[in-house]
Amino acid sequence: RLKLLFVGSICLPACPAGSSPAAGQTCACNSNLLWYQGTCVQTCPDGFFKVGVTCQACDSPCKTCNVAKDKCESCIDGYNYDQVSKKCTKKSDCSEG
Repeated sequence: RLKLLFVGSICLPACPAGSSPAAGQTCACNSNLLWYQGTCVQTCPDGFFKVGVTCQACDSPCKTCNVAKDKCESCIDGYNYDQVSKKCTKKSDCSEG
C-alpha cells in the first residue's frame, strides 16, 4: 500500500530531497532549508523572499525583495528603483527636460 505525502497542495509518494515526513502526512524541509515550489532550497531565488520556512513571491515589478513582498531591493527591466521608498517606478519614455 502506497502512502502519499503532502508537499504544499501536491501529493507525492515520497518527500523531496532535503525533507522528511512531519506531523500528519506532510513533508517538512530539514533544518536550515526553505520550501520553494515543492522543493527544499538553502536560499530563496530572485523574485522570492524568506517568510518563516518558506519562499514567498515578491510583488511585481520587484526583481528582488527581502523583508516584505512589496519592499523591493531591485527592479525588473523598464523600472527605476527608489532606495527611500523601496519601490519600483516605470521608466519614463521622455528624457529629462
